Amino acid sequence: MADDGRKYNRIKSDFNVRAIIPNAGDGLRGIKTGKTKNVSATGVLFHNETILDIGTIINVKFLKPNSFDFFESSAKVVRVEIPPDGKGYEIGVQFIDLTPETEKKLNYYLSPDKE
Repeated sequence: MADDGRKYNRIKSDFNVRAIIPNAGDGLRGIKTGKTKNVSATGVLFHNETILDIGTIINVKFLKPNSFDFFESSAKVVRVEIPPDGKGYEIGVQFIDLTPETEKKLNYYLSPDKE
């Protein structure tokens, strides 16, 4: 368990994340890319140039920390903030429909001894 009372560890990160917004139309309008700020077994915070509405269901995909495996999941936008520099948006998403086993596997990659 994480020291701050969270169920799982949360680590700072800076890697590419791809967000696909279903029903956003054809072409690249529905694909957003950004950089992660932090990640846990239940969600990810990433920087994006385009705002996403709270409640939007997206598909996220990123390389698991400390591995060469990709993680992909549906996620719900639960937080949108403007960062201190005023550029873009910080988008917080919560993974949905993950099994407890999948959460534990992702948390394994986020363990302090793996960093």
